Amino acid sequence: LYSLLGALSHLITNDWEWAFWVISLIASTLLVIPIYYLAEELHGSKSARLSAFLVCAWPWLVDYGSRIAPEALAVTLWFTSIWLLYRGIQGSRFHLVLAPIAFFALHLSRPEGTFLMLGSPLAAIILCYRRDRAHWARLAVYTGVILMLTAVYAVVMKSILGSVTVSYRAPMSGDIFDYFRRGAIPLVKTFMRLNFDVLPVMLGPLLLVFFGVGFFRYSDESRKPRLETFILFFCLIRWGLTLANFSPEPRYVMTVVIALSLWSVKGIELLQHRAFYW
Repeated sequence: LYSLLGALSHLITNDWEWAFWVISLIASTLLVIPIYYLAEELHGSKSARLSAFLVCAWPWLVDYGSRIAPEALAVTLWFTSIWLLYRGIQGSRFHLVLAPIAFFALHLSRPEGTFLMLGSPLAAIILCYRRDRAHWARLAVYTGVILMLTAVYAVVMKSILGSVTVSYRAPMSGDIFDYFRRGAIPLVKTFMRLNFDVLPVMLGPLLLVFFGVGFFRYSDESRKPRLETFILFFCLIRWGLTLANFSPEPRYVMTVVIALSLWSVKGIELLQHRAFYW
């Protein structure tokens, strides 16, 4: 998808480097929109404004918006897809139509997008559990569309490549044996570096502390545990794929860090409110 958009941009700019840089810049800028709506639904309008400001000023994301790489596009599609699916399951037909399209675009933008797309119906079960039939009907429609898009894509790949495939990162039969042949040590090293080096450094000491305040606060009526669990489910998929890839690089967990920052912003709001009364 990034290559296609870059090629279309090149029709206007006539310079390949500028063409792809513009796509990264536009994608990174558009991230503000899904972040604002997710944060507003999760924690309210004040946290939404703080979250929007945070993603505008965050050096990691400024760097993403300046790269000739698909990461900025994938990050924006990640949060857009989650927001559209949440609103679609809640009852918006417009969002329900756009959700599978957004997840399919995510699948085309990055290899891990395939697993996020195929795992999205499981995540949506969180939103439907102990809800009325209408929620489950919307989930069934969404799942059917996702399966149809996946099947069509596999057939197209069969006609182009000569073999059925959904993602070039999907493991082949020989890859599974090679994966277990490595043993547990590389997996442990990846786990340690990811959880105790990469994620803490990317969040930074302040956002890490604020995350603790925002996430582990006492439950109140304003909390939305379904939506929180829904977002964290996608974070878990991304975290697990990073472990499985044995490559805990910052660019692989940027979406997780941004998602966690939504609770950091809530922590900032809570402490600001408490300090005002002190």
